[in-house]
Amino acid sequence: MEGGIEGLKEVKFYRSQSNLKKFSGTIAPYFLEHPPRSIREASAKIKEMTGMDRKETQVREFFKSLEFRFMKVRSIPAKALTKGGKTSGKFFWKKTSNLK
Repeated sequence: MEGGIEGLKEVKFYRSQSNLKKFSGTIAPYFLEHPPRSIREASAKIKEMTGMDRKETQVREFFKSLEFRFMKVRSIPAKALTKGGKTSGKFFWKKTSNLK
């Protein structure tokens, strides 16, 4: 009755937010500089930084919300390598916007 037709069109429901969102301003820049090799490593580092212990699934979803994605690293044949073309296989998680 109060909002009329516009009030009926509004969808109001509770959607929980991760407690890690509060720390995304410090976590994201850190992982841009030091990409983790695995979610387990990222989970341990987040626990060290924030004191919050999160399971791997929760950390994976948090990384996806920060627009990080998993990068598969494969070996490069020796013939394909050029002078400066050798790539290191030490980083697995990269931010999506940096890949352009």
